[in-house]
Amino acid sequence: MASVITIAGEKLFAEKAQANEQLDIDTFIFANVPAQDPAAPINRDELLPSDHIVHQQIVQQVGRINENVVVYSTVLDSVTGPFEFNWVGLFSSVNQTLVAINHIPSTAKTITEPGAAGNTLNRNFGIEYSGIADLTGINVAPETWQLDFTARLSGMDELTQQLAKDLNGVDSFIDDGFKVTPRSALNSFEIKPGVGYINGLRAELKEVTYLNVSEYPKYVYGDAYFEGDAASTWAPRVQCYTSDVEIDDFIDEQGRKHFLAKLAIIHGYNEVEEKRIKFNLRQDSSVRAFEKLDDAKKDRLLKLDQEFKVNERNAVYKVRKKNEEVVDNTLAIQLYENDFIGKLMMDKEVTEKNLGIVAGDVAYDLFNIDILDSVRDILIEKNIKFVIDSSEDIAIRREFKFVRSLDLKPLRIKTAGGGGFLRTGIVKDEIEGQKVLSVGEQKTFVKGVRLEGGLPVRFSSLVGSDGKLPNRRGRNTTCLYLGNMYDFEIDVILSYGENAIYGKSIFNGSGKVNIEWCHKGWALKPLSIGSAGSACTSLDFNTNFDFTIHPFDIENVVYSKFKGYCQAIRMQYEHYESDEIAIIFRDEGLGSVSFEYGIEAVEAMYRYNSIVPSYIDMKLRIELGNSKENHFEIDASRVSNVPFLDQAYFSTIPPGVLAFKNTQFSGSTVRQSTNETPVFHKPNKETRISLDGGYIESGEYFKMKSNNSIWENVSSTGARFENGFLYPDGNETNFNVNNGINLIDLGEIEIDSNGEVEINAPSGFGRILFVNIHVVRSTNESINGLTIMERKSFSWKYKTGLGNGFFVNASILCLKS
Repeated sequence: MASVITIAGEKLFAEKAQANEQLDIDTFIFANVPAQDPAAPINRDELLPSDHIVHQQIVQQVGRINENVVVYSTVLDSVTGPFEFNWVGLFSSVNQTLVAINHIPSTAKTITEPGAAGNTLNRNFGIEYSGIADLTGINVAPETWQLDFTARLSGMDELTQQLAKDLNGVDSFIDDGFKVTPRSALNSFEIKPGVGYINGLRAELKEVTYLNVSEYPKYVYGDAYFEGDAASTWAPRVQCYTSDVEIDDFIDEQGRKHFLAKLAIIHGYNEVEEKRIKFNLRQDSSVRAFEKLDDAKKDRLLKLDQEFKVNERNAVYKVRKKNEEVVDNTLAIQLYENDFIGKLMMDKEVTEKNLGIVAGDVAYDLFNIDILDSVRDILIEKNIKFVIDSSEDIAIRREFKFVRSLDLKPLRIKTAGGGGFLRTGIVKDEIEGQKVLSVGEQKTFVKGVRLEGGLPVRFSSLVGSDGKLPNRRGRNTTCLYLGNMYDFEIDVILSYGENAIYGKSIFNGSGKVNIEWCHKGWALKPLSIGSAGSACTSLDFNTNFDFTIHPFDIENVVYSKFKGYCQAIRMQYEHYESDEIAIIFRDEGLGSVSFEYGIEAVEAMYRYNSIVPSYIDMKLRIELGNSKENHFEIDASRVSNVPFLDQAYFSTIPPGVLAFKNTQFSGSTVRQSTNETPVFHKPNKETRISLDGGYIESGEYFKMKSNNSIWENVSSTGARFENGFLYPDGNETNFNVNNGINLIDLGEIEIDSNGEVEINAPSGFGRILFVNIHVVRSTNESINGLTIMERKSFSWKYKTGLGNGFFVNASILCLKS
């Protein structure tokens, strides 16, 4: 139910106080307003609903609660009615002013009739305003029936609930109470009876609860709430059920607050992930409170499994770089529940101002003192570390458990535009430079990692060993490091850092990687994966590398699928070219790999730089490893690409295929190098290379004439290939060379009466890369403010601002079908 003092009422209070006159409020008005939501906020400018008034009567009783709060009351006796009302107003008839409004659920007022007694209702309206008791002249104490005890009792319940949470934790369960276990029957589970505390409410499950599940995964929740019975006895109630998605506390239609505790996640008919927090009755698990996290670290009286809490507000930790040897592992602190990781990551958005994490159990601070003063961090000095950055105050209650070892369960991290730093079991010799988000270690495979919701992973542009200008990127930094992982899903946005993504032996993964920006200038390997093992993945890469040297450097990619777009080009002397090498495949055992590259270069660079390029030069190098006959046979000397096996490159799917879709090979790429060594190395026997929808530059490119109105052909050295590159048998005649970018003059095209003109590719030609148009009749003016209304692969439509009688001369760059 919502209740407000109206704007008109507030003005009346002020006027009476200023004039030193008494305020008279004398009337209750009852109305039944159609389609009114009692829970919706009330407009303080709301007027009397004159067409829906059902009853009005005088104020019968007043009372002074304190100098700033008074209460007005009236009684609807058993002979008043019948009617229904959902709107109550407090009115000053002397001043003709609606003072206050109350929206309530629809209420029936009945009267006494033969055989049935009418109901009696009392309505109380509390008004809170500075000095209102003196302003209204009310100085009598209220009767008990005028006081609302509901709010006071509710406050007592919440106080008891909070006390239970302080003692037992937010959710905790005794022994096997509420434990979810599989039954002998397929897809059947049971929840054991027992006692637990759910958000401070004592919940007792007196009997076994049975669950039947047909689809997985399922989340199992305990739902606790207060409810009264016919004898006005109020007590906590509990019910258990499953959900397809994660859910939070809620308020039901009756206005009851429901508190949820996640009991388990059922992954399969015989696989249950325990999510309960067990209540420990031992003395060792007594809760201790600290004002600062550092105070908890220094307290040597902490015992194993003892829980403690830290209250922090405006705490700033200035953590300086320190040697690993100074870390006292006997006092190291770890997060106890993985659920807390997800909640914490959603609390604060990670920005480019974050602290980074370096090798060992240390943190590395920023060089910029102004940003350092805004950092709020938690340093967990073993294996799992978080650094949260925000200019806002932190006023949350953090709960930890003191342990010396932690069995890491598969992490499921969810974020809504937030982020954080996470490390699970990284060993020292795998760390090179600074990693923002790291998962995995050298010898143990990590399973079941999920990074969901477009998780932003950004490295601070202010972190670096040189500590130079504020926009200086960190040296040898990595946004996302994946070490020895399998069965994973990622949905990440990587930005900043020299290496966007780097990893060793990432196996059986899927998801999306959006690389927004890595580094302008000297980025060596924005994408470097599979460097010491295999990358058997199905990832959708969306990349936009600008001014980069080695955008893609992929080694030992076995049975992988990569989709992506790499711009990877720079402007040089009015043309565009990739800087050094755009893509490198160093594959000893190449599997099925596909890559889309370069098709957007012309239109993209024209759009970004407003300069028409004379020509496009994309460089690409393929290193297909040695000439071993069969790279899929067992070889114990290689690093395993299959978890838990010592042998490598074993597969039953020969041979591999490397397919370049919509990819350009320019002449400068495929020529022999200066030392007469072919740029393209000889492939292994099984590999086939096919071009699907792409093209190889063949002896010509195009540039603009001086008047910028038409393109002309310019001769260039054609492509050269080593025998056996495209086909191991050396049969180059089977390769159909596409002439690449095609210039087509479309001649004059009339502008229609709407000022629109449509440019279409002729039959036999494919995607339009660029359109050059200018007016050729009825005027010499240029088309200013030209806008593209619609752009399809084969058709571009423009809005010109002109009309009938006007023509354009159009030429296009496009690809053959």
